[in-house]
Amino acid sequence: MVATRMVARVRRNVLSPAAALLAFVLASGGCSIEQWALRQVSGMLTGDSGIGGTVFTGEEDPQLVAESLPLTMKLHEALLESDSGNAALWMATGRLFATYANAFVQGPAEELPNTEFVARGEQLERAKRLYLRGRELILTGFEIEHPGISEELLTGDYALALEGLDAELADYVYWTAASWLGAFSTDQFDFELLLTLERPIAMLELVNEWAPDYDHGSVHEILISTYGGLPTELGGSRERAREHFARAVELSQGKKTSPYLALATAVAVPEQNREEFQALLQTALAIELDVDEFRLLNVLGQRRARWLLDHQEDFFL
Repeated sequence: MVATRMVARVRRNVLSPAAALLAFVLASGGCSIEQWALRQVSGMLTGDSGIGGTVFTGEEDPQLVAESLPLTMKLHEALLESDSGNAALWMATGRLFATYANAFVQGPAEELPNTEFVARGEQLERAKRLYLRGRELILTGFEIEHPGISEELLTGDYALALEGLDAELADYVYWTAASWLGAFSTDQFDFELLLTLERPIAMLELVNEWAPDYDHGSVHEILISTYGGLPTELGGSRERAREHFARAVELSQGKKTSPYLALATAVAVPEQNREEFQALLQTALAIELDVDEFRLLNVLGQRRARWLLDHQEDFFL
């Protein structure tokens, strides 16, 4: 699965030099040296070797990531206290919160049995708070890059605001929308969020317009669940969900489990198409775990696929 496991283990240890530099920063008395060290740590955490690289995404042990991410998140927040003008660090921190909420809070909560409905509700509420915290962090960085954007996107003329953006801000637009929609997915009775859904959807459509292949089809994956899960009167469309599914599979070359899980849960279940549901999940389970960039995603996706198949009686009449 990995060419050399020892090399992979060494690469995962990115937090050790980062933590050492952070300790140096805290002990440093010179402002210029402190600022230099902060930027070195920030670069490590936001660059290719950080959360955006394969140190986490290439991991085959989800528990290892689940246990290390909270420390990483707090390390990011500690750095922000001394480097509050670093837009990329705000983005990376918010992205971490949204990722953690999705993979390690919302996912496990949804798999709790019906007898644990209280714990399920508490964990979904926690996931919602983490998503919204992530959105706030990302918007803070976005504000540095484009002053005034937060208010415009949240409560102002968002369509006009989006017209004034350019493709260099695609990551901010995408992750703001992803955390926004993630929060709604944990609580679809939150009418305040429900009434704003057109905003994050428009943001994803803009990223798709800028870069149809963004992150190997990640925009399309979210839109599968969004269009498949919403009622028609609120913009839902299973036909559009299927179109985005086809595009997501094409852009990922069929190497990601997430499009198959999204269509299975957002379209096959509402249509009560058990045969398609099973076929989609079996396809997800057959995907090889040989792509570093997708390994963690696919390990988690295959766990979810097995759980869905084991509990399919809960979803079909």
